[in-house]
Amino acid sequence: MNMNEPFVDHTVISPDGTEIAYRTIGRGPALVIVHGTFRAAVHYEQLARLLSDTFTVCIMDRRGRGGSGPMDADYSFRREREDLAAVLAQTSAELVFGHSLGGLIALEAAAALPLRQIAIYEPPITAHMVPTGWIAEFEKALAEQDYVHSLILFFKAVGGNHIPDEQLENIRQHIHHHPEWPSMVQLLPTLPIEVREAARAVADMEKYRDVSAETLLMIGTENPDFKQPEVIRAFERLVPHSRTVMLPGLGHNAPDMDAPEPVAQQLKAFFNR
Repeated sequence: MNMNEPFVDHTVISPDGTEIAYRTIGRGPALVIVHGTFRAAVHYEQLARLLSDTFTVCIMDRRGRGGSGPMDADYSFRREREDLAAVLAQTSAELVFGHSLGGLIALEAAAALPLRQIAIYEPPITAHMVPTGWIAEFEKALAEQDYVHSLILFFKAVGGNHIPDEQLENIRQHIHHHPEWPSMVQLLPTLPIEVREAARAVADMEKYRDVSAETLLMIGTENPDFKQPEVIRAFERLVPHSRTVMLPGLGHNAPDMDAPEPVAQQLKAFFNR
C-alpha cells in the first residue's frame, strides 16, 4: 500500500444525463465502493488505500454530492442503480461494496445486474431501521436554516435512544467548529430524500430474492439494530447466496471513520475467494 499514491478522478454520464464522479486508486480487479447517506467518496479514501494493493478501487460520489450532478424531482433508487451501473460498465467491475444505505443500493443493483460478488456493511434491512417520523420537523428546520437542529434530529432518528443526551448537547454546542461542518450543511438536503426512498425499498425486500451474486453481510457487534438473530436469519433466507460475518467491537461507521482496517481485511478475504 502506497500512502502517497494519488487518486485519479473520472466521470461517467448516467442514462438520465447526470454526471457521476468517481475516484480510482490501486491495481487489480475493479471494486466499486458505494457510500452511505450523509457521506461522500472522500470519507472512504482510507479504506480505498487499504484495498489498493489488491484491487483497483473506485469510490463513487453518489448524485447530490462531491463532483456528481444534483438530485432532482425524479430521484429514486432506480436512478442510483443506473448511476452504479454506469460506473460498473466504465470500469468493467463485477465487485461492489456498499456501506449503510449504499448497501441497499448495492442490493438493488445486484437484483438487476450480473454482479459476481457484493459485500454490504450494515444496510437498513428492516422497517424500524429506517424511521421517517422525524422528517417533517427536519425539513421545517432546514427551511429555517436551523442546520444544527436539523442535524440533531437526524442523529436522534438514526441513533434512537443509543446516543446519550449529553453527547447530543456536546454536538449542538461544538458542531460549528467541526472541520466538516460546511460539507455537512451541503449534505443535509439529501437526507430526507434518501431516507424516504430507503423506506420504500425496505418495504419491498422480496425483490432481493433475485440477487444472484455471492453476498457478504457484515455487521459490527456494537450496533444494537442487529442484536436480534432473527433479523440476520431473515436476510439470509431472503438473499439466496448470502452469509453473515460479525465483526467484534465495530460500530456503524467502521468503514468510513473508526476501523477501516478490519473491514478491508474482510473484503480482501471475501473478494479473493
